[in-house]
Amino acid sequence: NGPGITPEDMKRILEPLYTTKSFGVGLGLPAIQKILEQHGGGLKIESTPGGGATFTAFSFVTPQLGFAAGLDWYIHRTADGGSNWNDTGVRINIGAINALQFLNETNGFAATASLRETLDGGMTWPKSTPGILRDVFALDSEHVWAVGPDRILISGKRTGGFLAFQQVNSPHGYSLSQVAFVNDSEGWVGSIHGHLLHSVDGGQSWPEDLHFADDWIRDLFFSSPTNGWAITGDSLFHFGPWFETTVPNSPRLAITASGTDVVLSWPASATNLTLTATPQLQAGASWTAVTNPPSL
Repeated sequence: NGPGITPEDMKRILEPLYTTKSFGVGLGLPAIQKILEQHGGGLKIESTPGGGATFTAFSFVTPQLGFAAGLDWYIHRTADGGSNWNDTGVRINIGAINALQFLNETNGFAATASLRETLDGGMTWPKSTPGILRDVFALDSEHVWAVGPDRILISGKRTGGFLAFQQVNSPHGYSLSQVAFVNDSEGWVGSIHGHLLHSVDGGQSWPEDLHFADDWIRDLFFSSPTNGWAITGDSLFHFGPWFETTVPNSPRLAITASGTDVVLSWPASATNLTLTATPQLQAGASWTAVTNPPSL
């Protein structure tokens, strides 16, 4: 709304120190444009004299940007797709970082001896909750779950910019290890004894209990309510239909999946790793080996 921007002013509106206001300094829009450009985006301005103006800010998460963490207490950052990682990193805790998830360049969560959230790209990590946690899953910036040996944390409202959490006791007294959700109501948690629990109310109750292994569920991922993946100490399981893949030597695997595209990662100590799969897995996914990954 408003009078719009004249053609003459439109030509200079992003010029530093140019202003049409008696109280302005002409730095607001140029600064906004610079910040957006540094994040791979920009500022679009449209106006019709007498018909108002529209300012559209847009940005993108840099596809080359990533974060990694592990037993060394530090979170490391890459800006080139993973070829190089900053050597020092940011120390956020005394103890292992059990799980890490970033939603964008600035907002991320880490599960350690407490749940921590960052809003500044991993530079600072204020403590959100106390207590040992083994996994965290963020659907978006408002819907986050975390699990520990005896609890499930469910995100609530933000206070001072950071999420507050409600605690739910572990169902049946299970020692929980993993959590995954596909929307704000339906999700799963896994235990160290091979139990998979299902919730359809955002984690408040867990009526379905599937015991499919006698081993620690070390990673869990669902791309839809009927398509999921789970890793135990020596096996990879696919949900819908079920089948098992044996992974010798029981390395500490981690999994990321989207549809039929699956990525497995493992520590450098897992030498001579061999993956064997059923025909269903070989037909439904392709595997690419990456040599010399960072030892995390």
